[in-house]
Amino acid sequence: MGQQQLLLIVLGVIIVGIAIVVGINLFTANAIESNRNGVISDLSNLGAMAQQYYKRPTTL
Repeated sequence: MGQQQLLLIVLGVIIVGIAIVVGINLFTANAIESNRNGVISDLSNLGAMAQQYYKRPTTL
């Protein structure tokens, strides 16, 4: 009976460890994707401002 409980505890610890590693990987991937989206948004805004400046009449 003691060996079965020990085996279940070890199996539980392994499953929890795997879940933690997967969670950390997902969090890191989400942070990278969020960073990338922020940079894309900033560059799109910069491009729009450049187009507005280019299309502005020379008298302004």
